[in-house]
Order: sequence, then structure tokens, then C-alpha cells
Amino acid sequence: MDRGQYKIISFEWDPLHGEWRYKLATSEDDPSPFFFAVRGEGKKPTLLLWQGDLDDPTNVLVAQSDPIDLYREKSRDDFYATVVDLFGPLPWFREVLTYIGRNHYAEVEKEKSRRHEEKLQEHTAYQHISGTPYYITRDGFLMDVQRHGVPELEVISNFTARVLEELVLDDGGGSEERFYKIEARLEGGARTFEIPATAFDRMRWVRARLPVRADYYNKTHVRRAIQAASTDAPEVRAFTHTGWRLINGRWGYVHAGGVIFGFVGMCPGDGCQGCQDCRPFEGRVALRGKLARRMFPSPTNDAKLREAVRQSFAPWELAEEGVTVPLNAVAKRAALGRVDFNVHLSGRTGLGKTALALLALSYFGAGLREEDTVSFESTPNAIEAETFLLQDQLHVLDDYLATPEHKRILARIGRTAANNTGRARSRADGTLAGERPPRALVLSTGEDVPAGESLTARTLVLQVPESGGVNFGPDAPVNRCQTAAREGIYARAMGGYVGWLAPQYGEIRNRFEDERAALRREVWNFAQHARTLNVYADLMLGLRYWLDYARDINAIDDEEYEQRYERGKRAILRAVGAQVTLQEAQNPLRRFSVLLKEALSSGHAHLVHLETSNGRPKKDPERWGWRKVSKGYEPQGESLGWVLPDGLYLKPDASLRMAKEVARREGEPLVISQRDLDRGLFDAGWLVATDLKKARGTYTVRRRISSKDGAFLCVKREYLYL
Repeated sequence: MDRGQYKIISFEWDPLHGEWRYKLATSEDDPSPFFFAVRGEGKKPTLLLWQGDLDDPTNVLVAQSDPIDLYREKSRDDFYATVVDLFGPLPWFREVLTYIGRNHYAEVEKEKSRRHEEKLQEHTAYQHISGTPYYITRDGFLMDVQRHGVPELEVISNFTARVLEELVLDDGGGSEERFYKIEARLEGGARTFEIPATAFDRMRWVRARLPVRADYYNKTHVRRAIQAASTDAPEVRAFTHTGWRLINGRWGYVHAGGVIFGFVGMCPGDGCQGCQDCRPFEGRVALRGKLARRMFPSPTNDAKLREAVRQSFAPWELAEEGVTVPLNAVAKRAALGRVDFNVHLSGRTGLGKTALALLALSYFGAGLREEDTVSFESTPNAIEAETFLLQDQLHVLDDYLATPEHKRILARIGRTAANNTGRARSRADGTLAGERPPRALVLSTGEDVPAGESLTARTLVLQVPESGGVNFGPDAPVNRCQTAAREGIYARAMGGYVGWLAPQYGEIRNRFEDERAALRREVWNFAQHARTLNVYADLMLGLRYWLDYARDINAIDDEEYEQRYERGKRAILRAVGAQVTLQEAQNPLRRFSVLLKEALSSGHAHLVHLETSNGRPKKDPERWGWRKVSKGYEPQGESLGWVLPDGLYLKPDASLRMAKEVARREGEPLVISQRDLDRGLFDAGWLVATDLKKARGTYTVRRRISSKDGAFLCVKREYLYL
């Protein structure tokens, strides 16, 4: 066996047997080499020695050890002794064995690194993600894996991706959502998109956002590779709503173009507390979809702004001023902050209600059009979500048809706006999410007028009269106003308005309620309903602050200020007066009377006149629920009571039940209890007699009528028919 000095000719990995092999020979072309193998990766591998070429089936396994500690000299000597027993002393083999024992693991690591580098070189460009087993290449993510102790590069996806930004979306209501802005690369092309952070782990966004050829082979490791490649992604807070926000001690108005803290180019110098120039907004606004068009031009106090403010008064002249002036004041009041009422603009088709609504809407963005409104056919949740995000802006709900569903939507918005509460919502984990009450001033439009006391109490109704609609002729003023709206003239005026308000907004908020209270006292005797008083005060504040702004920037002088203030006040009083009349018509006591008359005249009920022998009224029997037949008159429907000389004796339960049934058929429920109805009739002076002073202490009286004892409401006859 000892034919000279053997040496290590080659060193390689055999994946089939899971071993590292050393070729021992006197030269490269030695016909009888030895192969020494180290099988296993641990500290105690098995050693094997062959003689002959491994490709020759006649080769001989000379020796094989038990698992030994390759580092220990004694273990190596034991294996060497086995070989000596077969072949005698082999000094060269002892030297080789000593070298391998001392250097095998270092050689293994060198060979692994070499093979790993060769594999990486197959890719034209690659980047190792420090501290991880992942690589970024043009062909996708690669990953280091160990197979039988040998490093391999495994393709785990044919694309790469990284998070560019972590967007924390702030809706201003105490609720935050996190989104990832992702850049993905596939076959040399790149695309950027956003996904909710909660959707990241599941990796379904790969199918939703990337071409069909994008694929991954190990979801967990691809996710980890993306995370490892994104450790430098900044966290960016972004507002998803409009309106006023206190940001780092400064009040600013959020719109799609950023945040307005004041006029541009108006820094006071040394005394500056943080103006638009010195401390501009450094965050982000993320208004999505059509809300991204809610944008103002840069608020610069210049000649263009003054001209825009002058033109903002032109819509006053387009129709009846009892409609146009309050409607414009509504837009200005919306920008001042939260309100507790809605506005409904009604009128026949062709009178211009939609055109007027869109002009008011155009204060909040250049060229806002019908696509920027919401239909009553949208879901209540969608409408509520949009009115929540459009804080301190006008939100138009178009085409009210007075259907039960439309009434429910309007009532829900009005109720939540008035009470400043939204529906309670739960997250997926069962915890309560923040409420989302309407924060916009909602302007609805439609031919029908909202009915019902609860609706009219929370909704200012502006009715375009038949004789006071918009002129749509070729040279009509409305054409110039619509052009100004498309060109952003009104949005420029509004942008300047919030820029003017911003530096003093904190002070305005502090005195706002005192100003409202003073204005409410002006019409205390004119409108008793608290919400109607608030509507008047809010519209007057919208008018006043706009005029203060116009005068302060020299768009109007003192004389024009006074003229417009007095004219605006008259128009607003006219609108409030019409509202009072509408509310009176919706009073439950008045409605109860109207509904009873409808039940009687329609033949669903009748009253018996005891002044006649047959119970038939002597005059106008049809009005009391009687119908003419061949033999005379017969009563129709259910009996609700009797008519006596001293008054109407109504059956309480039957009368209220009948009135509510008629109201239900008309689609506008009568919401009042029997006790509230009885007390209301008494307070209004409609009851002729009661038993309040008797032991019973009731609003009804006990009496025997037509051989029947009962408790009846004794009402004045003129309550039904004067």
C-alpha cells in the first residue's frame, strides 16, 4: 500500500451519502487512489477509508470507525491503529489524519462558502439582508438552507417586495388604522400599492395586487424576508378626515392638499408663533376617492382672493333670497366647526335646487359636481362613514323621495348629528370601536319635504318657491356662478376664510357658545323650539364671520358690510319663520286632529251624534264618517265616540289607535303616548272637562253614554272642525 507519499488531491461533498470526501493519491493520475470520508456533521462523525476509484465497483472499503470525536488525537489514533493492523505502519496516513482532524471543519466551512458564492454568482445582482438567511435578487427572494449540513440557496419567491412606509391613518375620532405602502418587483418591473397591515401576514395581497405569474413557495419565509428588508421603513401619520385639528399646539384646517394654519406669506417676524411659512405641515393627508377633490388653493391674501370673496356674494341673487342667503350661510357655518342640525333644500324639478346645492358645495373644492354628492340609495353605513370623515364641510345627499328608507336615513343622520353620537361598533376581536357620528353639515335635496316632528326639529327646510326659482336662460347669472365654481373661485374664497380663521380659531371656540346664546335671545319670542333657536344663531354666525373676513381683507367696506349683514339677517329670519310654520304643522296634537279627520272623511271611522234620533249628523254627515246609501246614511268603520252639545266624547284608546294607523299608512308614524296626548290636549286648552279634581285624577271623564259607562276625552267640537 505504501507506494510513496500520498497527499490530498481533492475535497468535495457527496450529497448521496451525506459525507465529505478527501481523495488521497500520489498524483492526479494515480490509478489506485484512496478515498477518506467524514460522514456526518456533528462532533462525532464516522470515518471511512476506501481503496480504488469510487466509480469502480471493485473498490474496497478498507476501514470504518464508530462515531468518534475528530478533534481528539486518541480517537484518531484508534482509527489509525485499525488501518495499521491491515497494512502496517503508514506515516503519511497518520499525517493526513492529523491534518484532517485539525482542519476538517475549517475546510468544510471554506467549501460551503465557495459553493454558496458560486450559487449566488448565478444571479446577475443580489443583496444579502444582514442578519438573516435571505437574499434579494432580480429573480426573487432566495434563502440559505442546510441540506445534510451543506448550505443551499433556495428560491422562495419569484418576486421581491419591501415596505416603503407604515401609514398610520388617523380619522380624528380616536380610531387609527395601519397600512403598509409596498413596492413589489417582478421580472424587472415595479409597482407600488397599499394594503391594510392586518392583511399582510396572510399574503393574499400577492394575488390581489400582483400579476398571476407572481408566486411564492414558502409563505412564512417570504413574509419574514419582506419584513427584514423593510426595517428602515418610516412610520408616517396621515389624516383621513377634513376640518379643524389641533396639531402640535396649533389649530389647522385639514383638506386634501394639506393643513392650513394661516395665510401664506404673512409671517409676523420675531413674534411668530408658527405660521404657514415658518412651520408648514410636515405630516400627510390621505383623503381617498372622491374626498381627494376636497382641496383649497394656497391661502394667499392678495387681489385674487379679494376678488374671489366679492364673487362669493353672487349666488345670493340666483333665486328667492330666503333660500339663497341662508344656503350660503350654511356653507360658511360648516367651516366654523361642528353643528347639530341638517339642511334640506326642496322644490319642484326645474327650480334649481340641485344647482344651488352644488354651488354651495363648490366652496370646498374646485369643480365639485354631482359625482361628489351621495344618493339616498347608498347604504346608511356608507353615508354615515362619509359624513364622519368630512368634518367641518358640507355634504350633499341628493334626491330625497320621502320613502320609509329615506326617512330612516335622514332621521338617523339628524339624530346622531344632534346628539353627537354614532352607532356603537365592534371590532373583529369583539372590543368596542370608536363611534363615528356625522361631522359634516348634511345638505339634502329633493322634491318632498321631510315630515314628522323629529325630522323637522333637526332639519332646516329651505323651500324653493314656484315663483322664486333659478333662471337657466343663456345669459342668466347662474351660468357665471357655475363657471366660477368650476374655476375654483369659491374654493379660493373658502381657503382664504379658513386661513383667516386659523390663527384665531382657539379664541373663536372659546367665545362661540356665548355668541350663540346672544343670538338665540334675539329670536326667543319668535321661535320657541330650542333647536330652531340654534339654527338661527348658527346661520347668523356663518354670515357674520364671513362678512368679518371679507371686510378684514378689504374685499368689502364698512357700508357694504352693514348692508349685507342686515339683508342676510332678514333672509335668515324669513327662513326660520318658515321653519316655525312647518314645525307647527308637525306638532303631534295638530297631527292627531288631522289624522282623525282623515279617518272620518275616508270612511275608516265615524262619530255618533246624540242630538239626532238615528245618530246621523244633521250637517255634512260625510265629514263625520257617514255615507249615503239607498235608504239614507249609514256609519262607516269603527266608532270613535259621540258628539254632544258640550263637546266630543272620544274613546281614548280607539281614537289614538286609529290616528296611528292612518299615519302608518301615510308612511310617517305618529309618535306620542296616550298620556302625553291627554296632557297635551289639556295644556293646549282643548279639553272641556276632566276628572283631575276628583279622586280618579285623570284627564278623561267618566260618563254613561248610550247605556254604556266609560272614560272619555271630552274635547271641544272645534278641535276637529272649526
